[in-house]
Amino acid sequence: MDVASQATHASDALSQNESETNSLIQTLSGSGVNQSDIQTASLSIDPVYGSDGQSITGYQVDETVAVTLRDLTTAGTVLDAAARSVGDDIRIESMALSISDTSSLMAQARAQAMADAKTKAGQLASGAGVALGPIVSITDNTQTSTTPPISYAVGAPEASSAVPVQAGSEQLSVSVSVVYQLGG
Repeated sequence: MDVASQATHASDALSQNESETNSLIQTLSGSGVNQSDIQTASLSIDPVYGSDGQSITGYQVDETVAVTLRDLTTAGTVLDAAARSVGDDIRIESMALSISDTSSLMAQARAQAMADAKTKAGQLASGAGVALGPIVSITDNTQTSTTPPISYAVGAPEASSAVPVQAGSEQLSVSVSVVYQLGG
């Protein structure tokens, strides 16, 4: 979440931004977001140029706060409350959904990949008229990929229901190469 504040003087823009960002952080904390899931990602102070492109007419301060929401069922309500706490100075640049702990899902996928490899190797060995021997080597070819962020720009929302956030689905996959010794 990005809080953007603009004023004639840099110190005024910084003070306004500090106040709005503190309001945002308090709202997030009050909505159940853990402090460890709220992090300042960037802070910038930039001049704002007039129509001539050379004269400085003010300053803009942008502070980006990275937030991890762990409960998808309340994410829309938290986003709505956060936007309301800052008003028109908030920007939600992007959001990405991910599975926080894939270890047990990946373990299941690896077990299934190994079972599939054994079944296929057994079929090939049988077709060749030989017995399937012991495993010679196993290579895990799994490459992890991240889901690209979903762009989502928003100003202060109207007074209505919470921002809709849909989980969708994410596919995890495992690829293994198993080399078996063939018998006679």
